[in-house]
Amino acid sequence: MLPYLPEDREEDPVLLYGRLYDKDYESLMSKEKKEQILRQLKDFKKNGHGALIFYGNAALMDSFREYCDLKLFIDMTQKRTILNIRNGSCGNLGEKGRMAINQMLRRSYYVDFEIAMAHRGKLIGNNQIDYYITGDHPDGMQLLPLAKMKELFEVMVSYPLRCRPVYLEGVWGGF
Repeated sequence: MLPYLPEDREEDPVLLYGRLYDKDYESLMSKEKKEQILRQLKDFKKNGHGALIFYGNAALMDSFREYCDLKLFIDMTQKRTILNIRNGSCGNLGEKGRMAINQMLRRSYYVDFEIAMAHRGKLIGNNQIDYYITGDHPDGMQLLPLAKMKELFEVMVSYPLRCRPVYLEGVWGGF
């Protein structure tokens, strides 16, 4: 991550800045892990019975998507993700342990959110999901067929839309 999250304390004493990550989920996976998952998916597709629930941030990346019969995308806002990071219920992509909160948030802004937004945009824009699910509230998720969601987008872009303000404390006041 060093090209994207440099650690030059002379230029950036508090390690606040970074570069936006321009790769995808696949770039974070080891070749061996990806091949292991592909073997399992192929085996289930050929020999499996019942349903296999395959989930995770990268479950619908290009290499895996063809093995999924029903494709659901569970989305979470950046605000909810940051709150979950702060309360310890989630961490950064691919990281097993926790880092200092400021390092986790920096990684989220420059890497994790960039990957997630590009992935979501690609899946929706190319009609590669069947359903979109709002995931901010686990006890109140809402499922929307992709076609219906795109109909709503068409309506939404036809008139002014007021974004809901969000305040998350940060070094410049808020996000």
